[in-house]
Amino acid sequence: MIAMTKYEMVRYLKDYADLQYLMMLYPNQQIGKLFDRLMQTNGRFDNDTREYYDRMRRVYMVYNSMKKFSYIEDFLLNRDNYINDTELDEIIPENTYSTNMGNISKKKLLQLIRNTFNHNNSDDIDRFKISVNGRKIEIELLNGPVRIRFDVMKLLDAYNNMINHRKNSLNISFDIPDDFDINSTELSNELDKIKFVHYYFNSQLSNSMIQQFNRMYDTKNLSKEELIQRSEEFNNLSSSLNPPTKYDLTEEQKNKIISYIDHYKKYYPDLLDEDINNVMYYFLMKVIPVPLVKSTMLTNQILYCERFMEDVNKSLNIVLQEIRQVIRGNNPFDPSDAFDQQTFEMLTNRKQINNLYLYKDCLDGEVFAGFPIITYFDSVITHCCKEEIIRINGVDYNTEKIRNCFAHGRWYITTDNNIMLFDADPRNIHDYNLEFVGKINIKAFEEWINNYVEQNKERINVVKRNY
Repeated sequence: MIAMTKYEMVRYLKDYADLQYLMMLYPNQQIGKLFDRLMQTNGRFDNDTREYYDRMRRVYMVYNSMKKFSYIEDFLLNRDNYINDTELDEIIPENTYSTNMGNISKKKLLQLIRNTFNHNNSDDIDRFKISVNGRKIEIELLNGPVRIRFDVMKLLDAYNNMINHRKNSLNISFDIPDDFDINSTELSNELDKIKFVHYYFNSQLSNSMIQQFNRMYDTKNLSKEELIQRSEEFNNLSSSLNPPTKYDLTEEQKNKIISYIDHYKKYYPDLLDEDINNVMYYFLMKVIPVPLVKSTMLTNQILYCERFMEDVNKSLNIVLQEIRQVIRGNNPFDPSDAFDQQTFEMLTNRKQINNLYLYKDCLDGEVFAGFPIITYFDSVITHCCKEEIIRINGVDYNTEKIRNCFAHGRWYITTDNNIMLFDADPRNIHDYNLEFVGKINIKAFEEWINNYVEQNKERINVVKRNY
C-alpha cells in the first residue's frame, strides 16, 4: 500500500478543521467556494483541488472511525475482560502480511489495533498509516511483525462485532428532579440538584441481561410517556445489578451548562420547548469527560462529513434546513438522486433524538468547528510529538498525560474557549476518578501545534517502511 505521511495526514485534518471554521463564519456560502478560498490562502489551489477535498473528508472519517473503535475496545477489552474470544466472529482483514497471524486471538487482534493507533509517535516505524487516497488503513502491530490492511467498512464490522458480543454495558444517566427550573434566575443552585449517574458492573453480564439492555436502548417511535417508563425500567434494572454512583457537577461544568442555556434562550428559544430532560441531556453530555459519552458526537461527525459534506454546492444553512425537515417528518432531498435518498433513509432509520442532536451539533460552533480542531490536536500529539514536556503559554505539560486525555476522550470545552483535560485509570470501575491534567486555551494550543508541525515537517513527512 502506498501510504500518506504523518505530515499529510495531520494537514488534511487541519484543513478540514479550518474549513468547518469558515463554514461557521459564513453559513450562507457554498462549501466549495469556502474550500477554494482556503486552498488559495494556503497556496495549494490547483487542478487536484476536488480530489484533495475528497481525500481530506476520507481522512477525517477514517481518523474518527478509529477513535470510535478505540473507545469501545478500551471499555470492553483494553483493561477489562468483557468479551469472550470464542463468541467473537472471525476477524479477517482484507490483507495480512504475516505468517504469525494464526497465533493471535481475535480479542488480542482488536486490542493490538487499538493500541497501535494510540501509540504511534515513533520515528522508527509508522505503525498506523492511511493510504494516499484515504480509503485504506494499514497497521503494523506492536510486538509484530504483523501488518494488516483494511477499509473503514471492515473497521465498522469489527466495531459491531464487539458491540454484538459484549458482556458488559456502560450505563450512565442523569438524575434531573421534577422541580428543576431551567428559567430560574439562580441556575447554579438549580444545577446543584442534577447528578451524573454511573452504573458500574464489575464483571461479565449474562446474555439475557445484555438482551434486556439492548431492548431498553431501542426507544425509536416511543411516546413521551413510554420514554419515561422505559427510563424508569432502565434505572431499576441497572440498580438491581449494582447501586449507582452519583456525581455532582463541578463549578466549571455548571458554568458551561449555564452558558449553553443562556445561548439557546437568546438564539434558539424554540429548542428549549422540547422535553426538559432531552434539553438538559444534550447540554450535560457535552461536559462529561468519559470516552463512550463522546460516541454520539463521533457518530454525528462521521455522518455529517460523509453525507452532508459530499455536495460542495451546499452551504451550512442548507444542511441545517435539510436536517430540520427530516426531523419534522419531511423529505427535503432530490427524489431522483440516489445518494440523497440513501441519506434520507439513513436519517429516518435513526432515533429522532439523535437527529435532533445532529442538528444542534451543527448549530453549536464549539462542536461544529471545535471537535475538528481537537481531532487535529489529537493527531499531532498522538502520532507526531516526541517531546516528554511541551510548553504552552508558559506552562509545562506532560505530553503522555495529554495523549492519554485524547486517547480516552477525557476533555471538554469551557465557557472561555479553553479545553479541560483529564486523565484516569482506564479500567471501567475507575473511569470517573479524574486527574486534572490542564486547562489550555484552544487558540494558544493551536498556535503551538501549528508551530510544532512546521518545525518538525521534515521528520514527520517521511514514511518509514520495514518490509
